[in-house]
Amino acid sequence: MRLNGHRIRVPASSEAAIKRMRLNDRPRVLWIDAICIDQSSTTERSAQVAFMATVYSAAKHNLIYLGEDDVDMAERAMKALQDVMNDMRIATADFNQVLEIIRNETCAWVSSNEPFSASVDFEALEALFSHHWFR
Repeated sequence: MRLNGHRIRVPASSEAAIKRMRLNDRPRVLWIDAICIDQSSTTERSAQVAFMATVYSAAKHNLIYLGEDDVDMAERAMKALQDVMNDMRIATADFNQVLEIIRNETCAWVSSNEPFSASVDFEALEALFSHHWFR
């Protein structure tokens, strides 16, 4: 990869992420930790890791590259997440109960006696949340 006119080595996963996330019709700015942070400097890595919450919370869109979808679960998992969100929206009065808990900074559970809809693909959710990124 060329960075500021210099040729640098990047991890294969970073190269794959760039290829997957690039836009064909316009430039896109990406922050890739493995490239943007000097991985050989413990001092820089520590300083940047401490700054990550600020970087990600200020970003307009956060993309996370989990790797290639070798088992064709990504679309199923995203649909399953949407199904769960739809069920939660109903059970929490359009998330108002959740927002109230967050505003009050209380520790509480929002529960429903209603089962998840039959459309929730739990196999896909398990595959997604079993990924090492979530551990």
